[in-house]
Amino acid sequence: NSSTSSEYVQVVNKANTSVSIESSLSPITFGGEVTFISSVSPSNASGTVGFYEGDELLGSGNLSNGEASISLSTLTGGNHNVYAVYNGDDNYNGNESNSISQEVNKANTITSLEANTTTPTYGQSIIFDASISGGTVARTGVVRFYDENENLLGTVNVDNNAVSKTISSLSVGEHVIYAEYGGDGNYNNSSSNVEITVSKLNTSITVESNNNQSKYEQTVVFTTTVSSNFETPTGTVEFFDGESSLGQQTLDDGSASISVSNFSVGTHSIKAEYLGDANHNTSMSSALTQTVNKANVSRSEEHTSELQSRFGISYA
Repeated sequence: NSSTSSEYVQVVNKANTSVSIESSLSPITFGGEVTFISSVSPSNASGTVGFYEGDELLGSGNLSNGEASISLSTLTGGNHNVYAVYNGDDNYNGNESNSISQEVNKANTITSLEANTTTPTYGQSIIFDASISGGTVARTGVVRFYDENENLLGTVNVDNNAVSKTISSLSVGEHVIYAEYGGDGNYNNSSSNVEITVSKLNTSITVESNNNQSKYEQTVVFTTTVSSNFETPTGTVEFFDGESSLGQQTLDDGSASISVSNFSVGTHSIKAEYLGDANHNTSMSSALTQTVNKANVSRSEEHTSELQSRFGISYA
């Protein structure tokens, strides 16, 4: 007679796998491309491999002949620990590789600096424009402006790879202005400079008389005013009668005065010369005509003068 055996269940478990990862190049420069390659053994495993940094999926690739890869050019500057995770298939268990360290060096930058004028006068506003180039991703951070003595003139945030700074505080003389980009997480610092020559400011000066039709031995007060288009000049003014100096006076809030009582009868050409200061040029006023007339005398004075002249009489 025929017979049938009992049913036997054969369980076939998935086979284990091993996973490894390597980088095509380390270190790379920010913006450069790197390829991560994962090998899964046995090589006939199928499915996908995910590439991770921490919990972040960087990308995934399909297995072919035991290998999967991804290429990236978006890694930021610094160190990245990357590992591969094989997700398994119907026949093979998933597994995870050890992590590898991928170094990404900062990219170099070039800072360019220009000024709207390199020969300003004292107090004139100078616009400094700095641009930062290098790399494919926008630069962030700040640009600091310094003078030749490393004095900080200002700090400006980078916007669209450029900054602009207006400076009007430079003293008279030669200066070298530096723009220094401080870098960020992806870019190295860089700097540039421009030479600036600041000249003294021109001035204007006027002179006035409190009475330009004076009489002999009458005191006359001359007042001069010195001005510029930025600030009030300081220093000294010298007054002249023709080529003869009447004296010097110190400016007070841009003005100075001198009193004169020893003019001879006649006309006098009065000028005032500003002698300048550290920031302002000298200037000479236009000539003011001062007319000095004979002094009037009283009738008794005329009589006394006549007696003295005719008889030599002296009155005590």
